[in-house]
Amino acid sequence: MLTGEVAQSQFDENVQDQEGSKTDLAWKVGGNVAAGVLTAGATYRSIGKDFNSVGFPYFTNDREGVEANVGLNAGRVSLTGSYVSSSDNVENDPAGETTSDQNGNAGLMWSISDRVSLTLGYSMNKQNTSIEQGNLRSSRTA
Repeated sequence: MLTGEVAQSQFDENVQDQEGSKTDLAWKVGGNVAAGVLTAGATYRSIGKDFNSVGFPYFTNDREGVEANVGLNAGRVSLTGSYVSSSDNVENDPAGETTSDQNGNAGLMWSISDRVSLTLGYSMNKQNTSIEQGNLRSSRTA
């Protein structure tokens, strides 16, 4: 199954000036497939620099990212994995911060019986923020 979504914004921050409004797009495209015991999916997202998300304060513009997941379910054993990577300031504004983050998860579940199961998991999170203004560069990793 393929999925997609497109949104357009037109926003004028100051109607008193001569600049006029700015228009930009946010979109995503993705898909999922299932074949027997295997499932997999992926999504790509892009939000333009001038996209204004009035009403969604958590929405970050000038951002792109990918998501991927895979799963294997065979009898009493289930193996899953997912990965998300995104970054902002993709248009490389030298006065802006650039943040990239990566998140990954892997899990293994074994249903030993109808009442007992064993689950093992791994989670990875990495974030890097850098500020580049002239020759000054600092970065943080969390």
